Amino acid sequence: MKNLSDRVQELVETGEIQRLGIPYYERQDFIVYYLKGWIEEYKRADSWIKEVEKILNNPNCLTAFGKGLYELQLEDEQRKKATAKRHLVWLGKRYDKVTKGRIFYQPQTKGYQDLEAIKQKVSCAELAAEYLPLQKRGRNYVAICPFHKEKSPSFTVYPNGFKCFGCGWNGDVFKFVMDMDKCDFKEALKKLNV
Repeated sequence: MKNLSDRVQELVETGEIQRLGIPYYERQDFIVYYLKGWIEEYKRADSWIKEVEKILNNPNCLTAFGKGLYELQLEDEQRKKATAKRHLVWLGKRYDKVTKGRIFYQPQTKGYQDLEAIKQKVSCAELAAEYLPLQKRGRNYVAICPFHKEKSPSFTVYPNGFKCFGCGWNGDVFKFVMDMDKCDFKEALKKLNV
């Protein structure tokens, strides 16, 4: 199996990464590729450490020379595990920064949902009209806010979100469903993604 850095170097040399116009560490697929590799490395080092510690805890089966070799192996594997952990932390932060909430991973469905696609598919105005009586005002809609008392409508619905100028309640289609139906994000995602 190729080393992860060798694979990325190969893609840089072939020009595939430059053609995409963004650095490889800003691409979600490369981050996922690296994450998988470093997770495997972390697990491998961790299992080696456990095996070596088992052997070192049984002093009767080793000579002084053998014990010294296993101690060196243990130090090396602990260093590799620490390196893998450091890379996993960095890649996790990079993944959060790159995706910016666009990807919602669902292990039970073996995939992810593109939140931006759902937001574009579901019109905030049509969704709000199911809950509130809306009045058209220009290209937006207004209504009486359901979360505070008011006489004139200050709740404005935009094509991609909403805002109440009276109480400050705002957000996107997910926030709207979560607050109106008093449910969590996963339930709101299920309601919107039908």
